[in-house]
Amino acid sequence: MERIRQGRPHHERLILTKCLRLMREIAERPRPRRFSLAEAAWEDDREYGPTYSPGEWFPAPRDGLALTEAGRVRFLRAVWRLADEGLLVPVLPFRGKRLERIRLTQAGEKVAAELLAAEDAALEVEIASLEAKIQAAKKAEGDPSPRRCGDTSSVGGAAPTGRMAAPWPSSSMSSAKLAEQETTIPEK
Repeated sequence: MERIRQGRPHHERLILTKCLRLMREIAERPRPRRFSLAEAAWEDDREYGPTYSPGEWFPAPRDGLALTEAGRVRFLRAVWRLADEGLLVPVLPFRGKRLERIRLTQAGEKVAAELLAAEDAALEVEIASLEAKIQAAKKAEGDPSPRRCGDTSSVGGAAPTGRMAAPWPSSSMSSAKLAEQETTIPEK
């Protein structure tokens, strides 16, 4: 039972959590109108579990490409390992050898719920970490409060004067000409 909770291989975790999510979606689905093909599919989903389709369940992580044949075989082997452990029930069609559906057992639902809870906890920790990084970045940028034009208190330590100097004073200009070019900003 320890292996069931700790150290579960990646493919097995993905299968258990995806199957539990799909089984919960199926349980929430309303019953379609009577005597329709949708009703038959709805009843099959509820009784036998979701249709097993690793290509749709687990698309390739890069570029949205289809699941490779090797990846499909890894998932299939993981399904059979989980079935051997009694965590899910594989459903084969009548006289068929192709896996059609999988359904979690009660023990499988319990393990999958624990895995989902662990995933959610890990996501919460990651979100909190990212929020802390964002706050630290905002603090590093400085005080976001608006400043008045000419306020140099944070730049050079000079007190704000309410006056703004000319943007590019020439070195040959006299102080009188500089004083004439200064503009006064009205106090509010």
